[in-house]
Amino acid sequence: MLDDNIIIDTYVRMFSSDPEEGVVTPDDLRSLLFISYKLSMDHYPEGPQTCLMINKTLTAVVRGCFNKKDSHSVGFVVRWLEEHCHRLIFPVHRYCVHMLATRHRDIEAR
Repeated sequence: MLDDNIIIDTYVRMFSSDPEEGVVTPDDLRSLLFISYKLSMDHYPEGPQTCLMINKTLTAVVRGCFNKKDSHSVGFVVRWLEEHCHRLIFPVHRYCVHMLATRHRDIEAR
């Protein structure tokens, strides 16, 4: 089991435009949050769902984190997400773990 902090840090780094420098831009965070949203909403029994206000919602979250700055360190974004909306990143992690754990079944069936 991974610690929640490590999971969030890993995905923030994966979506940062420059992971070696450890810098995250508003667009990087927006991409991560949008992927998380899509993964959460696409797997309903009734089919994919959507929210008409998703762009405004994502803009509000990104503005809350960046406060008109061009970039932040990965550590800052990770701490901000942990404090304000730590559960938003876990749909990405659950999807990745699920795909890694069950994908072999499709390969073995062929």
